Amino acid sequence: MSKVLSKHMMFYFVVFIFLCTLNSYAQEELQIDSLKKRNRVELNKNQQVDNYNQIAYLFGGFNTDSSLFYSHKALFLAEEVGFTSGQATAHSYIARGMIQKGELKNAITNFNSAIPLFVSENDSSNVLSCYRGLGFIYSYGSNKLKSLEYNLKALHLAEQLNDSASLSVIYNNIGAIYRFLDNHESALFYFQKSLDMEVQWQNFYEMAIGFANVGTVRVENNQYAEAAQDFKKVLELLPQVDGNYITVNLDLSLSRYYTTINRFDSASYFIEQSIRKSKRGKLPQYLATAYSRKGELLLKQKRYKKCIRYFEKSLALSDSIGIRDDLPKIYESQAIAYANLGMHNKAYELLLERNSAIDSTKNKEVAVLIGEFEKEQKIKVESERQILEHKLKEQVAENRSIRMRYRLKYAIGIILLLLCIIVVVGYLFLRIRKNKQVLESQNSIINSQKLQLENSLKELEISEENLKQLNVTKDKFFSIIGHDLRSPFNAIIGFSDELTQSYDSYNDQQRKDMIAIISDSSKSTQKLLDNLLNWALSQQERRPLFKKRHSLTRLVETGISAYKSAAALKKLKVTLSIHDNPTVWVDNETIEIVISNLFNNAIKFTQCGGSIHLHSVATAGEVQLCIQDNGIGMTDEIRSGLFEIEKDVRRLGTCSEKGTGLGLLLCNEFVSKNNGKIWVNSTEGKGSEFWISLPASETNSQATGRSYTTLAEA
Repeated sequence: MSKVLSKHMMFYFVVFIFLCTLNSYAQEELQIDSLKKRNRVELNKNQQVDNYNQIAYLFGGFNTDSSLFYSHKALFLAEEVGFTSGQATAHSYIARGMIQKGELKNAITNFNSAIPLFVSENDSSNVLSCYRGLGFIYSYGSNKLKSLEYNLKALHLAEQLNDSASLSVIYNNIGAIYRFLDNHESALFYFQKSLDMEVQWQNFYEMAIGFANVGTVRVENNQYAEAAQDFKKVLELLPQVDGNYITVNLDLSLSRYYTTINRFDSASYFIEQSIRKSKRGKLPQYLATAYSRKGELLLKQKRYKKCIRYFEKSLALSDSIGIRDDLPKIYESQAIAYANLGMHNKAYELLLERNSAIDSTKNKEVAVLIGEFEKEQKIKVESERQILEHKLKEQVAENRSIRMRYRLKYAIGIILLLLCIIVVVGYLFLRIRKNKQVLESQNSIINSQKLQLENSLKELEISEENLKQLNVTKDKFFSIIGHDLRSPFNAIIGFSDELTQSYDSYNDQQRKDMIAIISDSSKSTQKLLDNLLNWALSQQERRPLFKKRHSLTRLVETGISAYKSAAALKKLKVTLSIHDNPTVWVDNETIEIVISNLFNNAIKFTQCGGSIHLHSVATAGEVQLCIQDNGIGMTDEIRSGLFEIEKDVRRLGTCSEKGTGLGLLLCNEFVSKNNGKIWVNSTEGKGSEFWISLPASETNSQATGRSYTTLAEA
């Protein structure tokens, strides 16, 4: 009964693993299909290379041949266009594919090709990854010193980068070297150190491998009770692990454990699993190990002839791919089998083979290997330090030259700015002097015509107030020229010079980004100059007003039309409700400017996805228009200073839009010149209402009573 139940449990376990793996593969294939479609229309060659490399990476978990195909495709294209980073990544992915296929020499060649390319790109993270790969490859051969050397290089670099994930893998690799050297205590220390990190991060893949490694060392130390707990964890984690490459490792570890404790059915199951997955995934190095595990199981079952055949298959495959780790163990196991068959001469020959196959470095102290490596590293570090110091001196000289050129450009810009300021100051000085002469003339008239003293005094007070206002206007003008007008020119000149002098140093996207910044700065400057011109003309009474009857609906629609795209970019809902289509007696150009500035102001201080509502109210002799938003609102302090030139109430919009404060001053002046009024109601955090009242046309009394609502939604 228990055997039948055990078989059913094993069946459901296998089905569960299959379904989990199938779901993971389906997700990866969806990503692969998406990348393939993207590459059919992608024009940027470098991006095509990155997409091919990403496809190779995704295939790496379950289809080594496809992964290698796309890695080579990425490499050829990257070499064609001179894309260094893409070449390096392709070489590293090819190396990993070659490891899975057991072509270790090709893997070493590609890792060695990738490292200098990653170094030239200052990509320390991928250099570290290549060191780890080389350390792993050399661990299969007899050159354990080389494996330890690359692992120590990787360890040093991982500590510099504070790369905890890599440190965990390196601790695991160093543990494997100590295990090969029969230093089980140190091997267990490093395996456990790696496992503790993975348990902390809940990385199921690496946790499963870590428990398997710790359990294997404990089995070799006859700590079967502790090992049982480790392999229990491996079985719990196995359904959450996919990919032949990892699951074959776990199957082989479980098969050795079950063989050691004489649970032959379970051992046989995991051995067959590892053989099937190794063949399907074309993993010859793991297939050789699986044949060896099969031989060990048959030896324990005293099926000597059959176990010898599997050992021979493992030896032949290991020899073809250059793996020598298991040779001493295989020769020893074969010798035992031949001895039990009574073929003692053959057994003796195999024991001699076993002794000659033992790695000559196996009995040396690990401290000697590390000492030699550290000595080589000191020489290399000193050489690199000298090269770095030389490059640093060259860089300092180059930076000094760049700073001199920058200062020269900055000085020229300052001189041009000062010339502009001098011209403006001269103009304002003449205006002030002229006003002063007017004041002196008025004082003379007052002295000579005492009968007009009261009126003259009032005129003098008005003139003095105008002079003060002119000084405030001058200060505001200087502030705009000195900051708001200079800032966009800095961006325009800076990026224009960069494109002129270093055009080929940037790719197309970077150049497009610079041109976009120049365009935005130019538009911002144009808007500022328009407001400055309108303001200057209004201050000098040089803008004539042509008042006549106008439809309020047409004025509003014309005024907001230029900013509908800006509202759409912020996804604002804009509604327009003008009842009875009223007409007003105004100058259409100035009122359209007022409506444009108030609508733009509402867009600026309304969050993305908000709303703006424009509606009218007709009263006796006037028409009131309200521009209402649900934006950030304003405090009483800001609201009280909106229409006063001497107060600076500027602030950034919800998307960091900048302003000068001129727009509202211009609105106040133009509404006043059209015999109207402007006021604002606002609550901080809830939004604002800007109201303007305008003289009604006489025809409003004859309105048909028709009303309509227009809706413009981004």
